[in-house]
Amino acid sequence: MPIKKIDKNKILIFSFFAVAIFALIGIFIPYPKRETVVPPKTIQPTASPFLPKDLETKIDQESPKIKISGVEVDNFYREATEIKKDGFAKFIDKKDYQIMYIPVDNSFLISILSSPFDEIRTEAEKALLDKLKISQQEACYLKVNITTPSYANPEYAGKNYSLSFCENKNP
Repeated sequence: MPIKKIDKNKILIFSFFAVAIFALIGIFIPYPKRETVVPPKTIQPTASPFLPKDLETKIDQESPKIKISGVEVDNFYREATEIKKDGFAKFIDKKDYQIMYIPVDNSFLISILSSPFDEIRTEAEKALLDKLKISQQEACYLKVNITTPSYANPEYAGKNYSLSFCENKNP
């Protein structure tokens, strides 16, 4: 059976029309736009878009002082290392301990991450007072919970402790 010879002009014309059709399709049929993913910016502690609307009325991140449980403290939001949408703020993040504010119940949480528990607890309590620029007496009006994980201090884990210098303190 003889093979038909293909005319080069027909191939060129066919290719031209195919390219033209694909070009017209590309022009007249819109492609869905891709959402551009913007990498998260580092949190600017003085910015307030991280606080929910109802919390913004209570806490102004720009203000140098804020009131918590009736105690005026230095505004730790301004230098927080982490701020969540619900207002949760981690404002001290050390190797041995972390200090956070939990707005849901107006409390501070000190988490002791290594041992010896008593020594690091004292250091973390001092750091809290220094950061908030308050006295021990003023700190006793705040709700402060001190905890530790079992990997760091098994004998102290599973309990909530209060500030060691307040009257109605836990062990």
